[in-house]
Amino acid sequence: MIRLLLVLTLPLFALDQVTKRTIVDRFDPPDPVMGVDSQPVIPGFFDLVRVHNTGVAFGSFNGGKWSNHIFGGISLLALAVIAIL
Repeated sequence: MIRLLLVLTLPLFALDQVTKRTIVDRFDPPDPVMGVDSQPVIPGFFDLVRVHNTGVAFGSFNGGKWSNHIFGGISLLALAVIAIL
């Protein structure tokens, strides 16, 4: 079971890292004043855009004052639930 999990996840992880590195190498860093740098792949339908997400999933709690504390608490709660189960 562990072998199957590794066979499925490691290539996806490697592909994720390669695509992120490619975007970082080919795009200028996002400028908070001027907006973001984008390159059309399929004009009028699909553009690649470099955006930095400093929050969690979909930018939730992006730069919030208590973000680290909230997610630290969620992590501890999840760990406690797992330990109890």
